[in-house]
Amino acid sequence: MNNDLLGERKKTGEYDWEEVEPTVAIFELIAKFEHEENTETVPFLNLPLHTYVDTDALTTLVQSNGLVSISLNISHYHVQIHGNTVEITTVED
Repeated sequence: MNNDLLGERKKTGEYDWEEVEPTVAIFELIAKFEHEENTETVPFLNLPLHTYVDTDALTTLVQSNGLVSISLNISHYHVQIHGNTVEITTVED
């Protein structure tokens, strides 16, 4: 089934957590989501990322255990981190 027909969009990326912090991966994918490119700033979030999640705890969790699986909502994005993969999904209104 085509996710675009349902108004759902998804971006996925694989990361080496020894080189990239999870917050950077999340920003990168949201930027790609909105602009199809990597940008330095993400003005798409209504509030700073640390308002949605404890960014230090997220980094510690992800970098300390390669088998981690995390799911959270950030603004109108659903973020899933499983191992070294980050997936961001949204459903348009």
